[in-house]
Amino acid sequence: MTGNFQQALRDELLAAARRSLIPARRPWWRRTRTVVGAVAAAAAGVGVMAVATLGPAAASVTITADGDMVTVTLNDTSNSADEIESAIEDHGLDIDIEEVPVGPSNYGRFVSYTTDQSKHFDEVTTVDENGVTFMTFSVPRRWTGNLTVFLGRPARTGESYYSFSDAYDPGEPLACTGTFGEPLEDLADALDLDELTITVQVFEGGSPRDPVPYRDALEARIGDRPITGGGVIAEGKIIVNVGRPDVSAPPPC
Repeated sequence: MTGNFQQALRDELLAAARRSLIPARRPWWRRTRTVVGAVAAAAAGVGVMAVATLGPAAASVTITADGDMVTVTLNDTSNSADEIESAIEDHGLDIDIEEVPVGPSNYGRFVSYTTDQSKHFDEVTTVDENGVTFMTFSVPRRWTGNLTVFLGRPARTGESYYSFSDAYDPGEPLACTGTFGEPLEDLADALDLDELTITVQVFEGGSPRDPVPYRDALEARIGDRPITGGGVIAEGKIIVNVGRPDVSAPPPC
């Protein structure tokens, strides 16, 4: 394994991690948006009820007010950012929805979010999480921050995923291959190696070692170790985990 390979992979992994976990700075030309309190136009309808359902806003979104929180829930994964944003605006919430490239298992799911100030970041609550993606988020009724929520869309050729996909989720390269828990060397029979770039990350004592190309891993005589999961960072680019602790087997196909 060359140093150039290691550095290139680290750069790609770090870039994806930053996109997923670090609040991004909003461009200056974006209009400022404010989340209004529990949708003032519907406040009279809320009255003394503990929960007020303000939707379904459209076929795609339901919005509810519960105490001090306003909650936005996607009912399906088939809608565009513009459709979701329009439905939210129709109910008095002013939030930006932006599309970002993801793998098939994350199409139409919320991937991440960013606020204008770090102090507001923890005031956003996400629900129904699958890895780092989610279908529901809540904000305080009187929250005054600016919010952008990122929605997964199919990645174009050559685009890295904004957020990793679980390699065993439906639609991803290892789904239904029956390779989870099997020896690493079995991937050669289950996949077309000429069509994929597979990197192997071995965990020793719970800590990850430097990732290596698949064929290098076999030459290092770890091909008999069981596969314990994997992630997809771009179309055709898979990181396979070996010996990673505390992982659950994927659901049966």
